[in-house]
Formats: sequence, C-alpha cells, structure tokens
Amino acid sequence: DALGDWDAAVRSYEAAMVQPGPASEALRVEQRLLELGVDLLEGRRKVLFFFNDRSRGVVTLENLAFAGQFRAVRAEALARLAEYRYQKGDFLDAALFYAGLLDPDLAGLGYEDQAAFRLGMCSYQRLEEDKLNGTVIQQGLDLFRAYLRDFPDGLSRAEAEAARADLAERLGEYHLML
Repeated sequence: DALGDWDAAVRSYEAAMVQPGPASEALRVEQRLLELGVDLLEGRRKVLFFFNDRSRGVVTLENLAFAGQFRAVRAEALARLAEYRYQKGDFLDAALFYAGLLDPDLAGLGYEDQAAFRLGMCSYQRLEEDKLNGTVIQQGLDLFRAYLRDFPDGLSRAEAEAARADLAERLGEYHLML
C-alpha cells in the first residue's frame, strides 16, 4: 500500500481480512479495503494511468459486505454497492444490496430509512410504461406500504406516497385488464 500499488494492496488486504489477528488490525484492514474499493468504484484509481477498474471495486466491496467482521464497514460497503447499482439502472441487483442493509444485524447504523425507500423504488423503476406486470406492481406496493408504516416521518415520505398512489392505480388497471 505504501508503495502505491493498489492492486497488490487490495489482494494483500483481502488475504489479511480472513486471517486471525488483533481486532484493531482487522478493523484497519477493512477500513482501508473500503477506501480502496470506493476509490475504484468511483474511478479515482486507474489501471495503466487511464482506465477505470470499477468491476474490481465492486468485487472488493462485495468481499467486505459478505465477509467483513465489522458491522459499520459491511453496511457502508452494502450501501455503496446498492447506490452504484441503482444509479446504473441495475434495479434487481440494487434491491439485493438494499435488502441486505435491512438485515437486523445492521440495525441502528442509519441506513434503514433510505434502504427501505430505495427497495421500493427498485420495484417501481422496473415497471415498463406500456406493460402491466402485476407481480412487480404488487411487490412495489407492498414495499412502499411497509416503508410508510415503518418510517412515518421518513426522509422520502412524500415520494413514497406518490409512488404508492401510482402503483395502486396501476394495480387497479391491471385487475381491470385481467
């Protein structure tokens, strides 16, 4: 890492992550992996000085999210992955990461409100304008109802209400179509 060889550093940190050792060192390893993974994901680290290696960032953050020891680091990795996938329009993959943020083991870290809202938005974004998919409509409706119930003062309450109303109307159209 000190030599600036981020590729070798990532491999070494990932190997160190699964080795037993002092908790303070393990936390430092995971935090540094998180930094490197985010830098790769956001294109701040380059291959051959020109090319982004976002896929390496995704793999690094996935390794942290699923094998990390520390809740806060795992949650941050999941949040970064979820947002990256969402922004790319990969709503099915984004939903998996947002659902991971709702794991009770990660409760209390401050991700629940946004994750629950975005989980509903993943279903909502999957709807095609000219097609009525009853399963996706119902899933989105259920997710927004859960969000509005669980987060009555949620940060995205107005957007969730609007999406829920739209989905309820679409569900009615779907039933009429049937």
